[in-house]
Amino acid sequence: MRKNIPKTLLVFVILFHLTQGSFFVVAQPPTSRFLEAKKKEFIEEQISNQDKALLKKLSLIFRELHHLNKYTLELLNSFSRDKHLSQHYIARRVIQASAKAERLLLRDQKSSRSLRGAIEGLFMHDHKLVSGFARALSGYINLKKEVAANTQDTGADYIALAGAHHAFKLYQNAISNEPELKPKNLIPYAIDTYWDLYTLARQQNIKELKKILAADANRFATAIAIIQEKIITPLATTSEHWEGTVILKALHQIHKQVILNYLFSNAIMQRLKKVVTPLEPKLPDLEVTSIGIILPDEAKIGERIKIIVAVKNNGQISSPPSKIKLILPSGLEAKKTIPYLLADQTYRLKWHYTLKQKEGNDFEVIANYENDPWEENTDNNRLKRRLVFIQ
Repeated sequence: MRKNIPKTLLVFVILFHLTQGSFFVVAQPPTSRFLEAKKKEFIEEQISNQDKALLKKLSLIFRELHHLNKYTLELLNSFSRDKHLSQHYIARRVIQASAKAERLLLRDQKSSRSLRGAIEGLFMHDHKLVSGFARALSGYINLKKEVAANTQDTGADYIALAGAHHAFKLYQNAISNEPELKPKNLIPYAIDTYWDLYTLARQQNIKELKKILAADANRFATAIAIIQEKIITPLATTSEHWEGTVILKALHQIHKQVILNYLFSNAIMQRLKKVVTPLEPKLPDLEVTSIGIILPDEAKIGERIKIIVAVKNNGQISSPPSKIKLILPSGLEAKKTIPYLLADQTYRLKWHYTLKQKEGNDFEVIANYENDPWEENTDNNRLKRRLVFIQ
């Protein structure tokens, strides 16, 4: 027998789910979106078409390096996890990760995503990068072949495997003063950073690109020496069996990838030094520049006067709509809206007022009186003028 659910309860449940589903959604205020768009326009106008084309190419390089380091992380994980201490598992994962990296590095040079093509088109005179790329590529190819050729079918020597695995973890954990340089932290960092760089290049954010690339190059350069000294060199003395040898060879390849990361980041950073960093725009800045009062031929009590207020945007980008108010001698306030103002644009507003007294005729104007936080300067938002009758 079907149960009938009351409509009021059903409506309540639907509304509840709708509100719950949208509870954590925070929309960006329209003013913020407007200002971000105007800032972007201002910055993009300073970037030449040639530099825009370069940034597009760099974004593709960053995306490919992001994927390449993901395959390097797969290579690292093939022997660094306690749950999978078997020769078959390690060999299979090393071969799979190396094959993926090899395919990426061998991508057709005519493809816009080809790292080989990018080197030839942008960095062909950087011999260190050319050499580092070749070493990384041959390293992945040889690692795959050697592991496939030397894998034993008799099963795992668990003691030798556990010993090699323990030695690697011991040497990696010895990098205690700079944990960010441990391979288990460094490679995920590279994956995330190259994706951030890909995003920044697409956004044409040259300033942040230069900043992050400089930090990347320093981190990779330090890691190259640390990994060699703290992990690879001491592990070489304990790698007599197949299990230790394959781990050591995989670490050598990870080391080559870190070197390639450094060489790419450094080469791109050097290339970007020739690109002018756009200036950040001065935010909108509303200034009440004048209060004009137009009087009839004979000003007297009861006469209607015209008040004209001029407001200028001194900023370098357009200002969003804002509120302005005129405080009358009576203390009453007359409010209006200022529309979008372009940079350096002046807007005039008109009010009418009937004179009620001969003294104390003070008129004060305040722009952006709600103090919306998008202005460069709010000290010039207020202006006051007194109308004086001469007897």
